[in-house]
Amino acid sequence: MSTSPQLAVQKRMVKNWERFINSGTLDLCDVRSTVATSWQRCKIAGVNPVGGICKRILSDNRIEQLEEENKMLLDVARPIIKSVYNIVQGSGFMVVLTNSEGIILETMGDGKTLAMADRLNFFRGADWTEESVGTNAIGTCLVTGVPIQITGAEHFCTNHHLWTCSAAPIRNPGGLILGCLDMSGPYDKMHPHTLGLIVAAAQAIEKELCREMLKREWNSFKGVQVDGVPAFPHGQPAAGNAGAYRARFTFDDIIGTSRQIRAAVNLARRAAACSSTVLLLGESGSGKEIFAQAIHNGGDRRNGPFIPVNCASLPAGLIQSELFGYSDGAFTGARRGGQPGKFEMAHGGTLFLDEIGDMPLEMQANLLRVLQERNVTRVGGKKAIPVDVRIIAATNKDLFREVQKGNFREDLFYRINVLTIEIPPLRERAEDLSLLIRHFLAGISARVGKNLAGIDPAAMEILLSHRWPGNVRELANVLEQAIIFADGPVIQPGHLPRYLTGGSRRPVVGLGQVVTLEQMEINAIKEALAVFRGNITRTAKALGIGRNTLYEKIKKYGISLEG
Repeated sequence: MSTSPQLAVQKRMVKNWERFINSGTLDLCDVRSTVATSWQRCKIAGVNPVGGICKRILSDNRIEQLEEENKMLLDVARPIIKSVYNIVQGSGFMVVLTNSEGIILETMGDGKTLAMADRLNFFRGADWTEESVGTNAIGTCLVTGVPIQITGAEHFCTNHHLWTCSAAPIRNPGGLILGCLDMSGPYDKMHPHTLGLIVAAAQAIEKELCREMLKREWNSFKGVQVDGVPAFPHGQPAAGNAGAYRARFTFDDIIGTSRQIRAAVNLARRAAACSSTVLLLGESGSGKEIFAQAIHNGGDRRNGPFIPVNCASLPAGLIQSELFGYSDGAFTGARRGGQPGKFEMAHGGTLFLDEIGDMPLEMQANLLRVLQERNVTRVGGKKAIPVDVRIIAATNKDLFREVQKGNFREDLFYRINVLTIEIPPLRERAEDLSLLIRHFLAGISARVGKNLAGIDPAAMEILLSHRWPGNVRELANVLEQAIIFADGPVIQPGHLPRYLTGGSRRPVVGLGQVVTLEQMEINAIKEALAVFRGNITRTAKALGIGRNTLYEKIKKYGISLEG
C-alpha cells in the first residue's frame, strides 16, 4: 500500500509529465535524469503518450523461432523465474523475461495481474521497447544496460501510470546483453526492494548461463585431440586448456634478477596499468605468453577472460571463423545457432595473438578492420557485434622487415606497435640460468612426485655451457626429461638429452676456440635431428621451439634432413 509521501511524489510526477507532454519542459529536481532522458527519446521517436497498448506483436511462427534462438536462456531462466514468482505469489506481481530486443519470451504471474497485462498486450511475443510502448523498465533497462525501477507517471504512456516495474539486464559471460528480467505490478505496491530481488535473480541466471555455456563448450571438444592427447578427458578440460578463460601467471612467476629481464618486467608492469595494445618481441620459448598473462593479471581486466590464439597453428581456411565466429548455417556442419569467435569470447578481457607475424595476409586486413571498428561480424552473418577487447600480440619475427618484404601489412604493424616490449633470450641473461634451473628442478620434481637432492657438477656444467636456442622452454623440457630419467637422488650427465652431451662430455671452449652463436644453434639443431632421426615434431619439442620456426631455421642454415 502506498504511503502519503509516495502519493505526493506521484502527484508531482504527474504534473511534471503533463508539463513535459504539453510544453516539452520539466523540473529536473523532481524527475530523475534517466527518466527525463528516456522521455526525450520517446518524444523524438514519436511515441503516443496517451497510448501504451503494444501494437507490435509477433506471429506465432516468429515467436517459436525466437524461443528456439533463445532456448538456452529460457531453459536456464524458467526455474529461477518460478522461484521468484513463488516469493511474490498473491501480491499482484508478474515476472517477465525478454530477449535482447525487448520481445517478451515468458510471463508468470497472478491471474488478475495477467488479465490486466493482457489489456495492454503485455504478453508473450509483444515488443516492449521504448520505441514501441514508451518509457518502461524493460525498454529503458535495455537502452541503458543497468537495472532500473519505473513507477507510475514515470512511464511515458498514460496506460502504464497505474503500474510499477523493475528490470535488470541479463548478460552472457562476455558482457553482451542477452535479455532482461522484469517484475511488474500495481504502482501502489511499489517497493524499492523489488528491484533488489530482480537484480539478484538476473545474476543467478547469468551464473547458470555461464555454467551451461562452459559445459557445452567442453562437450563440443570431447573426442578432439591436441598432439594426440584428448582436449577434454573424462569430460573435464585438460591441463593445457585450463587457462583458456583465465590467465594464471603473474609478474611473480617471471624468474630472474638480470638487468635485461628486470627491464622487460618493469616495462610490462607499466603496460599493465593502461589499456593500450602491447607487442611482445622475443624468440620462441622466451616466455612471451607468461608476460602476456602477467600483463593481463596486473591490469583492471584481470577478472575478465584471457583468450590465447596461436596465429601460426590455425589452418588458413579456419582462422576467420576461429577469430570472428560463424552464424547459424554459415557452412555445412556448422553448429546450430552459430559459434562465437575468440574476439567475442575475450569481451571484457584480453585477446593474446601469439605468432601474429605468421598470420596470412588476407586475414590481416580483416583483423585491422576489427581493431579499428571494435566490432566483429560472424562468418555468414550480417550483424555487427561490439567487442571490448585488449590486444596483446607476440612474434618471434622482425615485423618491420616482414613489412618491407611484403609479408605483413604496414597499417596493421603500426596499429599493434603501440607498446613494444622485447623479451631477452636466455643466452643474454646467463646470470639467471642457475636461478631458473633451481626453480624448474623444484617445481617439476614436485609435480612428478620425485625428491631430488640436486644436479651433479658435471651435468650442471653442461647446462651452463649450452646456448639454449629454445630458451626457457627448452630448459624446462630438458630438466623434465632429466628428472624423470634420474634413477638416483642426483641428476647425472647421462640423464640429459643426447643432443646436449653428444653421447659424451663436450669439451669446454677456450678463448682460442670461440664458436659463433649461429654455429652453436646449427650444431644444436643438427644434433637434435640426429637424435630424433629427423622427426620434426620431436626435434622442435626438444629444442623448445615451434615446428614452423624449426623449418625456417633448417631452411636458413641449409641443414639436410637426410641421413
